[in-house]
Amino acid sequence: RGDDYFKEALPFAFVQLEYHASALNQLDSMSYYNRQLGQLLNQNSPSWIKVAFYSNKAFLTRTNGSYYTALILYNQALKHCSPHEKEQESYVYHSIANLYLTMKNYDKAYEYAQLSVKQVGFKNYPAQQLNMVGTIQAKVGKFNEAERSFKKVLAYSQREHLIGLEAQTLSNFGNLKRKQKKFDTALLLMRNSDTICSSLGIEVGLLINGINRSELYLDQGQFEKAEKEMLEFLPLVTRVDEPKQSYAYFDLFSRIQDSLGNKIQANAYYRSAVENKEQSFGDNANTLLSQWELEQEKTRAQQEKLALELRVQKQEKTKYLVLFSSISIFLLGLV
Repeated sequence: RGDDYFKEALPFAFVQLEYHASALNQLDSMSYYNRQLGQLLNQNSPSWIKVAFYSNKAFLTRTNGSYYTALILYNQALKHCSPHEKEQESYVYHSIANLYLTMKNYDKAYEYAQLSVKQVGFKNYPAQQLNMVGTIQAKVGKFNEAERSFKKVLAYSQREHLIGLEAQTLSNFGNLKRKQKKFDTALLLMRNSDTICSSLGIEVGLLINGINRSELYLDQGQFEKAEKEMLEFLPLVTRVDEPKQSYAYFDLFSRIQDSLGNKIQANAYYRSAVENKEQSFGDNANTLLSQWELEQEKTRAQQEKLALELRVQKQEKTKYLVLFSSISIFLLGLV
């Protein structure tokens, strides 16, 4: 009896250990616990254990740049979601939206972000997850929706004294205001984010704000000011050493140099942007995701065709039953 209890409790323990390792960004430990969990899974395992296994495996896979495989695993997680556990579905949809955001497929990211929010409703949606949702909404031009999302996160972070989350939200909110051409408000929000990032030593936050501020100056046609801002933050690019941000930095700097008429420098920065993009996204990721979408469309088309055939068969069967019943009644009337 004790051994049975231990066996039932073990998968739960591995899920908790994996969650703890994820929170500490200990990916090797997380991978080890996920492998152990996978060996314990069987047909009778609770659905939420299966969802945790496939979701975490997808997360680990995407960190290695295997986006196509990650998408397959997230869809496996969706298949095991209980229809009564909307939070589970919301979480997996959120993860898929995040994956599409990483791939810069903003329309698909928005589609899955909407599905994520729909499962539990905006009022009950975790504020910590709304930063990503707001970012996606801003990417597809849903500015009012994005503002609503960022305001909720900002209020939550200030109420709970989560200053790291507040800094991130101020940065995202500032970039939204830049897109809305509300430049003074955007600069104020970015400066407020900088203040928190400086106090906490969050250099990547300072770099992101510097990039967004430079793009703001570029939007205003203040090319020299944009260039000065970028040069100031050049040392941070090396120190942070994050390919996605390095790509954003050099891509923007290339456009600024092009606007200044400095073609040689523009081409040099563009080459640096391409190198960092390849490190960040890989060469085949977009092709593979397109292939996945094509397979999904084929599957949907096959399902629709099958459903149509079944409806036709049902209609034919009903027609023959009606005809048979009519004949039987007619024959009975002759007796």
